[in-house]
Amino acid sequence: PFWRDDHRAMPNHIARSGLFTPVKKGTRSFINNEIISSRCDVEITYSGLRLDESDADLWMLLLHKFRNTSPGEKYFINRAELLTDLGKSRGKESYKWLEDSMNRLHGAIKITSKRYKVSCSLLQLYAIDEETSRYYFKIDKAVAKLFSNKEFSLIQWDKRKKLKYSLSKYLQRLIATSSSIEQNFPYSELNQKLRRSTDIKYLKRALTKACEELLLQKIIHDYDLQKLKLKVWRIKI
Repeated sequence: PFWRDDHRAMPNHIARSGLFTPVKKGTRSFINNEIISSRCDVEITYSGLRLDESDADLWMLLLHKFRNTSPGEKYFINRAELLTDLGKSRGKESYKWLEDSMNRLHGAIKITSKRYKVSCSLLQLYAIDEETSRYYFKIDKAVAKLFSNKEFSLIQWDKRKKLKYSLSKYLQRLIATSSSIEQNFPYSELNQKLRRSTDIKYLKRALTKACEELLLQKIIHDYDLQKLKLKVWRIKI
C-alpha cells in the first residue's frame, strides 16, 4: 500500500500485540513457538529472539523502502543511510547493532485471523551480493497479506525518532492502531503484552513518564491514569 514518505507503517495485528516490546539490556531471551499476547480475534505465534522497539523501527524502515519492490527482487541498501534514517550514529557499535537486529528479524511468525493465515519471517533475507559486494535484503511476499484491507497503522516517523523511552514508542504504535480520539488501555492487558509482572504502581509510574513524552511530541493531547486503565486522547494525523 501507499503511505507518505514522512510516515512509516505496521500491520495492526502486529502493532497491537506484544511482539515488539521494551527489553531490558542483557535480558533478551529466545522464544520457541510462543503465543504472543494480542486481540482475542487473532492468534500470533513467534519463534526467535525477543524483539524490542529498536527492532520495530528497523522493520518499519525496511518495509518502507521495500514497498515498491517486485516480489523476489533484491533491495540494495547503504547501511550508513539506514543508521542515519533511524537516528543512530555511524560508529562501530551501531553497525554491530544493525547486523544483530537484521538477524533477529529472521524470526518466524505465524498469524491467524478472520481474513488470512500467514506464516513467514519478518525479514526473508539479509546478505552481501557476491558480484557487487553490496548489502541487500528481501521481504517475503506473504508479508503483504498483513496489510490487506487497509489493516495497518501509520506512524509519524520524525516524532517517533524524538521519543527517548521504549514505552513511549510502544504506546505510539498502540494508539495508532485505532482512529478513535479517546482510547482505553487496561493495566492488566498492558502488563500481559509487555511481559511485566510488576505492581501496578510501578507500571503507572512508567506510563506517566511515557505519556508526558507523547504529550511533548504532540502525539496525544491528554491522558488520565485511572484506577484500572490508562485513558488517552490522541491527536489525529
